[in-house]
Amino acid sequence: MLYKQYVYYFLNTFFVFLCLYQPSFLFAQAFPSKPIKIVVPFAPGGAMDAVARPISDAFFKITGQPLVIENLGGAGGIIGANQVSRSAPDGYSILMGSNGQISIAPFVNPALPYDPSVSLVPIIHIANSPAILYASAKSPYKTLQDVIDDAKRRPGIINFAHPGNGSLGHLTLKLFSQQAGVRFTHVPYKGAGQALVDVASGEIPLIFTHVSTAQPFVSNQMVRPLAVASEKRFFVLNDVPTFSELGFPNLNISLWLGLMTPKGTSSNAIDVISKTIDTSLKTNEMKSRLALQGFEITGGSPDAFKNFIAEDTERWRKLSKTVDLNEN
Repeated sequence: MLYKQYVYYFLNTFFVFLCLYQPSFLFAQAFPSKPIKIVVPFAPGGAMDAVARPISDAFFKITGQPLVIENLGGAGGIIGANQVSRSAPDGYSILMGSNGQISIAPFVNPALPYDPSVSLVPIIHIANSPAILYASAKSPYKTLQDVIDDAKRRPGIINFAHPGNGSLGHLTLKLFSQQAGVRFTHVPYKGAGQALVDVASGEIPLIFTHVSTAQPFVSNQMVRPLAVASEKRFFVLNDVPTFSELGFPNLNISLWLGLMTPKGTSSNAIDVISKTIDTSLKTNEMKSRLALQGFEITGGSPDAFKNFIAEDTERWRKLSKTVDLNEN
């Protein structure tokens, strides 16, 4: 009987100690315990938005906490990426990143305010989508050859939109110009969504962008796809030829999207976000939603994404030696 009293006394004392001195031990909630901010580093209406929104919906269904989207455009996505890199590493501020801010930025902006390989940690590779050359329906361009022929007749005269210096649309334009031996007048915007409005109106005749951004304008017959920058025809646009078919085998440029978080974020937070998103990407609903937006799902682990980024960075490092990525 005395033994039971000692046990009871010990347990009661231990409980009081926890309540007074370690309340977080008793009342801590599993991650995430509040909404997570996901920074999309471009203006609304672009390809990143098209992926971020279904990802946010799926995350909420699984965890009960939303991914709150914050559009922060400018400088080809660098402003938004820099903000996340400087955020508290608590898992509650993440970046929807792409080639432009991560694997390309070091070779475009020597004064980059963050180090993509150090300041930001990979969480999960979400999806890929090839760059596509679109022409305004009000332009005379029906084929890729029409564009090349006119650019050779009027070097540096034709306006060509892109979502900011250093963006994938900008660099795809530079690579195309180099390989075709033509020049255009670059017209930068804060995002592809804004640029496409002007392309659709006929104010700007050409742009490199992605299915997710351009499809509403294609459906309304305001812009037309001319060529796809991929090795094989894209499943969403089977009737549109690739640049390889048209004589440009080295113009294979895809936008990749993935989530990243500030250096120092706990492995637990990274694992929770990664596994939750990876689970959602395997559902038929997510596959259908992203396919409609012209994205091929990737998924996988943080380590797999880290390796992918390293390979893509090396690719752009080599390209930077043959193409001036800083120059319009």
